[in-house]
Amino acid sequence: MNLSITITAVLLTVFAVPMGLGEPLQPTQPEKTVIVLAEKYVVPSEKNRAVCLGDISEKIHSTDPAIQQALSNLPLLSVPQPGEERAISRPAIYQALRAAQIPYYSIQIEGALQTRILGPGRTYTIQEIIADIQQQILVETGWSEEELVLRVLTPPSDTIWLPLEGVEKEVSRVNPYVLGNSRYEILFYQDQVLVKKIPVMLSVQRRRVVYAVTDSLKRGDVIRESQVREMVQLINNTMYDNQLVDQKEELIGRQCRVPLSKGAVVKWSNLENHYLTKWGEPVQMIVRNNGMLIQTLAIAQQKGAKGDVIPVKTQATGKIVKARIVSKGLVELITS
Repeated sequence: MNLSITITAVLLTVFAVPMGLGEPLQPTQPEKTVIVLAEKYVVPSEKNRAVCLGDISEKIHSTDPAIQQALSNLPLLSVPQPGEERAISRPAIYQALRAAQIPYYSIQIEGALQTRILGPGRTYTIQEIIADIQQQILVETGWSEEELVLRVLTPPSDTIWLPLEGVEKEVSRVNPYVLGNSRYEILFYQDQVLVKKIPVMLSVQRRRVVYAVTDSLKRGDVIRESQVREMVQLINNTMYDNQLVDQKEELIGRQCRVPLSKGAVVKWSNLENHYLTKWGEPVQMIVRNNGMLIQTLAIAQQKGAKGDVIPVKTQATGKIVKARIVSKGLVELITS
């Protein structure tokens, strides 16, 4: 009888193992708590005092409601100032969990590697930046929008975050000349203190009409109307732009100072001098200051043709300054 019981027990064991009945029971592993971080969080109001983990998370999942609530309410850092940007990384969050004595070893963080946290404010986009620079150039040069051709070489790395109000903006050109590869800076002031500076590199060109001769001309030849044709060029050099003739009428009847080959674009230096100012003659002087145009009276201290830089004496102060001749009786102050 005892032998029969023993054999039966052995057979049960042998057949039970393939069926899985003989596997030892494994202890149940607790389910991990999962936190999914957002890429960006915008603080809705200055009234907020702290940024909590629940604010910067797209999702917090835990089987324990108490743990989930504690994680959601866990303060991480103080609220950024309006327009200020901060960031918090996964390691910093783990440190905050450890400091709060929350069992971080059973927590898994997913999503963004770090979260950008933006204080109350608004975006200032690359489109707005270019529009502001474009307006500044048009004011500086007096060109039309059709003349100005802009291409961004090095845009800001990201959208700029600014306070909603109380910020003054200034567009500043770093290069001495507008045309060519030019660096601009957008400066932001709050209470007259510089708070942000955005550098932007641009390619600036001017689309303008130029005049070329249709025949080869010798020195001393008089240019006739039939020998001039109009064409459009993109100019990226300020010195070259200043040398070009502006109106077809300014060419007709003028003598060539040097030989001109067929198709050559005519510059002022190719023509015999046609003086627009004389010594001691009163002229109106244009002064450009922070986007504003001011006219004042001055006295020419030298004769000159269009595009020449001559000394003039300001009538108000008697100071001698340099100015470029724009047209008869009109000069523009040279500021750099």
